[in-house]
Amino acid sequence: YQRRVRVVSMTYLHFFNCLTLTFAPYFVVYKATKLSEFNSWYLILQAAVAYTITQLAKLMFYATFVPPATDANAFELFQAISQLVVGSLEVVGMLITLNMVGGESEVRLLGVGLGWATAESLFMKLAPLWIGARALEFDWHFILLSLDANVNLLYHLALTTHVWLWSRKNVDKPLSSYIFSSLLFALVFPVISSFLRQFMGIEGIAQLFVHTVYNATFALLAQRFYNAYKSH
Repeated sequence: YQRRVRVVSMTYLHFFNCLTLTFAPYFVVYKATKLSEFNSWYLILQAAVAYTITQLAKLMFYATFVPPATDANAFELFQAISQLVVGSLEVVGMLITLNMVGGESEVRLLGVGLGWATAESLFMKLAPLWIGARALEFDWHFILLSLDANVNLLYHLALTTHVWLWSRKNVDKPLSSYIFSSLLFALVFPVISSFLRQFMGIEGIAQLFVHTVYNATFALLAQRFYNAYKSH
């Protein structure tokens, strides 16, 4: 009986460790920024609801217009174009959300980005962690899944900044072209990531490393573009 209790405790301990690793950085971002100062929980909730509606629109698009892949191991141009269109729907949903919510620009960017990332982690990470991280045997896959949620937080904050800057009408033309190019590459990157996974076998830690390097670069560009916009 004691052994059984110990095993159950260890499985739940692994689950809660993964859960903490996944969501603790989200709480840190909230407390360490202006979001906590302005008590922006409602803004984050609005963004989470907008994320949910956007995902439903993406699912409807896939179900209506995108046929199943004929060969899982082949790179299909139509599937790649579909990924770009779906990514564009995400940008549109984020842009509508940014225009609907009020408040200071920095708070809006942080709130929408954090809400978007939180909703994605709840939908995409929580269920796999609950089902898999409680298994009797420890698996690094769930640690990587939790770390990937942190990388996605960085990505969504950067994407929100790019989308907001791109929608500004008073951005200098050279800066606007740089923002658009960076945003366009962000839409293309999932296609590149799928290609690397299917044909070059880049998965697990290697895939997480690639995503981390790209999203860190994407976030640095977002910060630089934002500072350049504010300085003019």
